[in-house]
Amino acid sequence: MVEMTCRQHDIYAANSQFLTHLVGRMLGSIGDLHPTPIDTRGFESVLQIVHTTCDDSFDLFYGLYRYNAHSKSTLLCLRKALADLELRLISLELDGAALLDPARRPDEPRGTLDFLDVRDRVWNETSPAWGGRSN
Repeated sequence: MVEMTCRQHDIYAANSQFLTHLVGRMLGSIGDLHPTPIDTRGFESVLQIVHTTCDDSFDLFYGLYRYNAHSKSTLLCLRKALADLELRLISLELDGAALLDPARRPDEPRGTLDFLDVRDRVWNETSPAWGGRSN
């Protein structure tokens, strides 16, 4: 038994149990994830998480969400992290396309999301509960 406050317990649970179940269920909903001949240890771990979490009842997953206020902020943080990763990928894609364009002048913006200031705009519009800055 580990001694801690109720608040500490809820934060730890949201960032371990709920997060694990959320990721496992998201990946499980993708479709038929199954072992392949070239699996890495990481992918084997992913398959195990999917198997473990999807075998548990949805009521358990819902309970982790419903009865722990910190689970909602964990969900929002994951959503923001996914959006940020997607924006970074798009930024690199735009950079690559701009670099390959022979008509592009060297002083022209490369089309990065940093130039477009999209990341900061998304960040500023987010809830303070998951790290956003309020204006």
